[in-house]
Amino acid sequence: MRMEQMPECYPDPTLRRIDRTVARAAKAPDLLHYLTPVNLESERRRFLKKQGSRNPAFSYRLPELEPIVQKRTLHRVPLEEITDPEIQQLYVEVVQDCSDRLDLLQSLGTERFLYDSLRYFGRPGRQELKDAEFLLHGAPLEADEQEDTLHPEATARIFEATARDHGFSCGIEYTDRLVSKAIAGPRGLRIRKTARFSAQETHALAHHEVGVHYLTTLNARRQPLRVLQIGLPVNTITQEGLGVLSEYLSGNLTLQRLREIALRVIAVHEVVEGTEFRHTFQRLVEQYEIDPERAFDVTVRAYRGRGFTKDYVYLRGFRTMLLRFQSGQTLEALLIGKTHHDYQPVLERMIAKRLLHPPTFQTAAFIKPVAPDPILAYLVRSLR
Repeated sequence: MRMEQMPECYPDPTLRRIDRTVARAAKAPDLLHYLTPVNLESERRRFLKKQGSRNPAFSYRLPELEPIVQKRTLHRVPLEEITDPEIQQLYVEVVQDCSDRLDLLQSLGTERFLYDSLRYFGRPGRQELKDAEFLLHGAPLEADEQEDTLHPEATARIFEATARDHGFSCGIEYTDRLVSKAIAGPRGLRIRKTARFSAQETHALAHHEVGVHYLTTLNARRQPLRVLQIGLPVNTITQEGLGVLSEYLSGNLTLQRLREIALRVIAVHEVVEGTEFRHTFQRLVEQYEIDPERAFDVTVRAYRGRGFTKDYVYLRGFRTMLLRFQSGQTLEALLIGKTHHDYQPVLERMIAKRLLHPPTFQTAAFIKPVAPDPILAYLVRSLR
């Protein structure tokens, strides 16, 4: 849904110059691209054929980096020339975040990667673990029953229709280089070739990936400052939280999806605790009674790169964004790019000062929410 076009913004020339300098210095390879093991499918087949008796041996493409040079360039940007203290601090934290992301790229595939991931994303807290266990025991197992899967052409039509409903177009690319079933990229949606979706799962993904992730990508490109294309520090928690909230408010979040989000929390906890891949996989299959293919997908997401802790933020982010929505707080400023909710006050002030635009496109489910299924609503209300 497109907002009425606002008058052109005119950022302070000094701020604009520094913003451009930071954007140039922050350019780096996409971590998620390199996190997909090059031998994912062959290791999947081998692991499942041997019934999880041996850990998979993943290999990775390693990015070409000059992290020391790039960090030096980032930290030489004269941020002290930004006269507004709040905006200056925002850029200071963005520069540090870019430096931390370089550490993740540099340590990919090594033992240090888990440490860098913990430093960047953190780990599930006691409450996330309690919420995850509650969802896994509270959501009925019948939720695992799948509808008939759609043909790829049918899923593409749903994604494209969701984009049109939001006022833009969205390209579709099929690839074998994804751990996720689908992910929003700079030009549209990338879908794993082997992925199969039910109709409701397709609609949920469309509202998550197109209605939030690709939408915020487009909104960021329309900003006079590029900082929201770089992304605010650890924006993943807000972006994924908004994505799951969009699934929920559009009426497409399922009990199975809630269980999957909970399983991701368990898998991240296991990798942090030093549990082997095969033992985490076995726990998911035996304790939570999910099929081996799904258990492998959940486990590999947490273990890729040698330990990637991001996946617990889906639950934390959803809970955070839901509470904001239910309390009547506006989410509009969080849709202007790759934002984090901690920065909402300064973003709203920058919009008021015409340093940034309001979002050109808005998430449809936030404007016209659908009443959720009663069982689902009960489970969601019980999250702490």
